[in-house]
Amino acid sequence: MTAASMVVAIVVAAAIDDLSDPRPQPGRAVTSKPHGRNTRKKENMIKQLDILLSTLICLSSSVSAFSQHEVELNNRAMELVRSAPGNRDSLKKAIGLLDSATTINPKYQLGYWNKSSILLSLGEFEASIECQDRILRLRPYRIEAWIVKGEVLERIGRADEAKLCYRRALSLEDSILRTGKAAPSNKIDRAYLMMFTETEESGLQELRRLIRRYPGVALYKQMEQFFVGFDRKKFISSLGKN
Repeated sequence: MTAASMVVAIVVAAAIDDLSDPRPQPGRAVTSKPHGRNTRKKENMIKQLDILLSTLICLSSSVSAFSQHEVELNNRAMELVRSAPGNRDSLKKAIGLLDSATTINPKYQLGYWNKSSILLSLGEFEASIECQDRILRLRPYRIEAWIVKGEVLERIGRADEAKLCYRRALSLEDSILRTGKAAPSNKIDRAYLMMFTETEESGLQELRRLIRRYPGVALYKQMEQFFVGFDRKKFISSLGKN
């Protein structure tokens, strides 16, 4: 992954102790009403995670490939999501803005990514999957898209297709590991995928193996709490629920 991926992984890990939601979804705008200092702290952290995770999907693309117009449309769409969480009218308007962005530039991956997240929050699973497919047609090696597509397929009962997505993502991670240039975030992603291709215990044990092998990498230890508390069935069933 890129250096920016590593930054995102570190921010996510650092936020684990402060956030009740263990795994914010890429591109999903998560907001909450302020109820004092701690809640405001959590809200600010969530917004930072949202921005970082949303941006990750297009970091490896050339900035010059995107015009200011489509970027502004995307920003307006995400502001609608953040300002009125769960409001179907606002979400539909946001989708319209993202459609305009991807019409201007059909290669604008962030537009598809955020649209997929909004559609998922609306329970429109097939349409959400189609957005991930658009990303994968542009970037077949986009690991995040394979993972999210697999999770949504599993949510709607298409388990065999979901397994193929997880295995594809795992294969891509293994290819990176074989280069000897894998970042800690790649190794964490691989452990996460093992919870889907094998068992939750397998993923946890893989993370703990990393903790033992690389005691100087704090990120692995920071992620342990998430892995210990992860319940695959609950996580999958929560998809599409605001």
